[in-house]
Amino acid sequence: MEWSGIDALKAGNTTDGPHIRIIAPAADEAAAAHWLAMLRGQPWPSWSLATKVRGEPTRRMTALTPRAKLSEAMLDLRPDDLVAVVGRGEVWSPEAVSIVGEAARRSSYDIFYGDEELFGARLNPLFKPDWGPIGGQSVDWIGRAWFARVEWARSALGAKSAAEIPNEALRPSDGVRVKHVARVLLSRPEAPRAVVTAPIAPRRMIRPSATIVIPIRDRIGLLQQCVGSLLRTCSDFEAIIVDNGSIEPLTHQFLAELGRDARFRILQRPGLFNFSSLCNDGAQDARADTLVFLNNDTEACSAGWLETLISWTSLPTIGAVGAKLIFPDGRLQHAGVIIGIDGHANHYELSAGQKGIGYFGRLQVPHELSAVTGACLAVEKVKFDAVGGFDAKNLPVEFNDIDLCLRLAERGWISLLEPRAILIHHQAATRKVSRDQERRYAGEVAYFKNRWRGRLRADPFFHPALSLDWHDPALG
Repeated sequence: MEWSGIDALKAGNTTDGPHIRIIAPAADEAAAAHWLAMLRGQPWPSWSLATKVRGEPTRRMTALTPRAKLSEAMLDLRPDDLVAVVGRGEVWSPEAVSIVGEAARRSSYDIFYGDEELFGARLNPLFKPDWGPIGGQSVDWIGRAWFARVEWARSALGAKSAAEIPNEALRPSDGVRVKHVARVLLSRPEAPRAVVTAPIAPRRMIRPSATIVIPIRDRIGLLQQCVGSLLRTCSDFEAIIVDNGSIEPLTHQFLAELGRDARFRILQRPGLFNFSSLCNDGAQDARADTLVFLNNDTEACSAGWLETLISWTSLPTIGAVGAKLIFPDGRLQHAGVIIGIDGHANHYELSAGQKGIGYFGRLQVPHELSAVTGACLAVEKVKFDAVGGFDAKNLPVEFNDIDLCLRLAERGWISLLEPRAILIHHQAATRKVSRDQERRYAGEVAYFKNRWRGRLRADPFFHPALSLDWHDPALG
């Protein structure tokens, strides 16, 4: 029996929202009854069910053959209606269809996806971030709890048989509008889908070079270690050392030696320590199209990290790109910043370890975030200049990197973590904290919280059900 027309549920069908068709290709009679009962209990009035059943379909169902094409199941639907394909053992929340229907009625996204929970020995919630096209092509953010507009589904999935769809991760292409609905829509018994796929190859660079800006004040051992690692791992770069009033003879001697290398330039900027101002001065003098701000207490681990990092910066949607940083003992120091943690913003998943895969496997693949640390941050110079660089007035030392990322995002340039670029970070090895610095820090915290108060509990890449009081995934 081929697909037939649907006599959808008529009672109360007065909604101005989309019609939602549920396709259950692997259902037997008991499963079909389960899905029909589930749909009858949903408060959304305009729905229909397509499934494989014996005999003639009821007026709320239609029959399908095992190899029927998905496009055949959508012939009578409008382009803005929704379709979903369900699998064995899956249970939707009592209002899942209504939640998605309302979201679709108010917006024009092509795909809607929600959160899930796995059941077995214990419940395991999968709280997902909002959509990012780079992360979403490597990590199965969408999973099983998805609904798609018919217009998109016809072109992208229509040639596949309905039975194939539940076993395939959706991979929307660029330009497809994807909306995350931050509610648990589906429970299922299976183990998590394959979270990490083959790494995405970065774009090839037309001009594979960058200007690396390194602020310093003495601590020559750290600078020598940092510079040595650049010489070992990078083939095409220039470095601007911004000297904030070094006084030690060995520092001056080493800077003089570096100055004889055409790849290095020295800027003298004495005065009070203002990290933002030092970085801005170095950026102003840069010759390359891409800037990399690098702490002098960092150490590159392997060749290719710079090319991998900066290869993303020319993408029209990408602003700041951050590296994965580890402590000398191998512990994770940075893999992205979450806005709102600790009441302002901080690094996330610090206990994952260097080889940990992270929540949803994110520590292994490039993905979008709200912010990355300025200890190693790459950005296209034209974008950096467009937002006025670092805020040297209000954030001379702390939170200037996060603030930069958020201002870039206001212009449509999202931050990205590139975990395949790995550096060692000897964190805060160059500064000692004084009482004056503690007072200054409190002032910068206050400014940051006031400036970004609308984002402190609304990080789009951090699920609202997760706790902001921990640096690792935990229920809030």
